[in-house]
Amino acid sequence: MNNRDEVLVRYVVKKMRKAHGLRQEDIAGISTATVSNIENGKIPVTDDTFIHFLKQINLYPVEKLHQEVKKEREKMEDLNLTLKSIEAIMEKGNEEIAMEQLKNIEIENFHPLALSIRYLEGRYYRLKDDLKKANDIFINVIRLAEKNNIDPPTNVLAYCYKELGNNSFLKNDLTNALHYVNKGLEVFDENKGRKEVKQRLQSNKIQYLLKMGQSDHAAQILNDLWQHLSEIENIRVVLNIYRFRAAILRGRGDYEEAIKVCQEGIEIAVRNDIKNRHLDLLNILGTVYLKQNRYEKARKCFQIVLWMDAGSNYPRRNIDSLSNLGTLFIQLADWKQADVHLDEAIRMGREVGDSYRLAKALIVRGNYFFYQGQYNKAVPFYEEAAELLRTHGFKQRLSTALLMLSHCFDKMDKNDDLVRCYKELLKIQGDIDLQSEEELYDF
Repeated sequence: MNNRDEVLVRYVVKKMRKAHGLRQEDIAGISTATVSNIENGKIPVTDDTFIHFLKQINLYPVEKLHQEVKKEREKMEDLNLTLKSIEAIMEKGNEEIAMEQLKNIEIENFHPLALSIRYLEGRYYRLKDDLKKANDIFINVIRLAEKNNIDPPTNVLAYCYKELGNNSFLKNDLTNALHYVNKGLEVFDENKGRKEVKQRLQSNKIQYLLKMGQSDHAAQILNDLWQHLSEIENIRVVLNIYRFRAAILRGRGDYEEAIKVCQEGIEIAVRNDIKNRHLDLLNILGTVYLKQNRYEKARKCFQIVLWMDAGSNYPRRNIDSLSNLGTLFIQLADWKQADVHLDEAIRMGREVGDSYRLAKALIVRGNYFFYQGQYNKAVPFYEEAAELLRTHGFKQRLSTALLMLSHCFDKMDKNDDLVRCYKELLKIQGDIDLQSEEELYDF
């Protein structure tokens, strides 16, 4: 008996027991624990015990069981087709229609496809930006799988862990985001198809690792994905890979290759009308030009982002561009322009609640005062950034804030504060490479 048939057998016998109005303790001659083992398949039972159980739920001789399993298999194939259609409807943006169809499906929590249905319900709430409701459903799917020992026919659990990781990331909780993505990769089964979820998990893991300052580990995963780029069907994953590769190349000083990767990625984003990744790659391209002191080219990249997203549909990309323009104008000593752009970056960062981007804007604002010799005005911005970064575990960016703070305290002859900064830097330098953050603040 293959695994799929075993799951169906367990479903059929449990369904039949309930149809006869029998509780587990009502089965004569078999302990409740043994009945549970039969229905959940966690511990094998003897053939004699199983046959005794079948007789009491009117599924003996065994041919009767096989007939019921065959019926349920056909029903399951039909339901699986329906679920694929509902998922396609949801992907097209018709969430309400999809949810109505899901509500019309009535099956037990121990049905082999119950997890797939619950997962789609979670997707609905995720698309509606109700992260709490979505999280509760995804966690419940994982609990149901464990409780009923259900092994879904598709990689539903991997998808649930991916969504939980995404939601943790949006809440600036990198520790849990990385935990969930690792769990998703752990439960992913190559034999169940939908390889794209593995690639999305790997792409997300690269992003989380980069933000945690673990660039070397991120680069290892990225190199593997880059070598198999032609096998990746999900264009968003492909564009993420371009984005990460360009950022890492920039951090290593390979500017010409970084420009080439950005330009290729932008062409793919334009062809497929994926605006947010187009904006991401424009921002990275602009920072590469900044590294090369090609200020006009850099400015154009950042201004195009603001122009393309004048309605702030992608505010995080606007924050990036505004912070980068602040950096550019600081370098050109155009303090008025830098002031305007950094004020807007910080305002938007607070409004959006993106601690990672807000911290960068605060650091650049600190630089604005630092390079004018106004160290006492720079300190509060660096300190606010450092507090945000400590709270969410962004160690790499935290090191940048602490380094600039230490420069301020040195200039201000505040030796106690300087020592405090150095001690904290020493404490985190074992976890990260302080020279390798794939970002740009100044020159």
